[in-house]
Amino acid sequence: NNDYNPFDDPKATALVNFLIHDEEIEAGFAHIEPSEYDYYGLTIYKVKNREYAVGTDEESNYAYALSKRFIAAQCRAYQEQYGFKALHLILPNLYGPQIGSSPSYGSHAIPIFITKILKAKKNKERVIEIPGTGMAVREFFYVEDAAESILLATEKYDDDKPLNLGPGKIVIIKELFNELCSLLKFDGEVKWLKFFKIGESKRFLDSNQFQKLTNFKPKTDFKEGLGEVCKFISS
Repeated sequence: NNDYNPFDDPKATALVNFLIHDEEIEAGFAHIEPSEYDYYGLTIYKVKNREYAVGTDEESNYAYALSKRFIAAQCRAYQEQYGFKALHLILPNLYGPQIGSSPSYGSHAIPIFITKILKAKKNKERVIEIPGTGMAVREFFYVEDAAESILLATEKYDDDKPLNLGPGKIVIIKELFNELCSLLKFDGEVKWLKFFKIGESKRFLDSNQFQKLTNFKPKTDFKEGLGEVCKFISS
């Protein structure tokens, strides 16, 4: 449901995440757990596989992140005790058509920015206000490339420890917004509301282990992917 923001109800989010995956494992399904929000610590910028449980969870998503960590521990325990096949895969922010395309789904920056730009154009507004400084660093993974990386991981990776997936490229939020303005032909101004704290200043994954294991290279250029999202939301 694109209108549901999991961070608005941390108790339900943690409980539902645990119960769903517990039922899957107890039913004996082969388990693959890809997730965007597992272990983002305030003091960790480029998160390595071995740093899965290091650092303090960012306040906006602590319940969701901890529920995912518990699932990883559960998968590992089942694999050690019963030989149950389970993979825990960590992904950066996903983007693509239909990913968080509702403006109420606050965890996806790209569709939120696109919606703001389109609204400003429609209302003939010359200034757009965006929370934050614009200098935050993030990593974005196009959905089709993410799907391919998950399939590769199931073929090449056989370990009970979490594995980072991703394109291995970082994006500065201000540059992302400027690129979207260019794609949508908005020539107005942006006012960054610097008094807002929006998550960590830097957050991206070290996916070198996965890339060495599979020789994975994303097929979708970032600008090309942004164009596809712009077309979908504009239509």
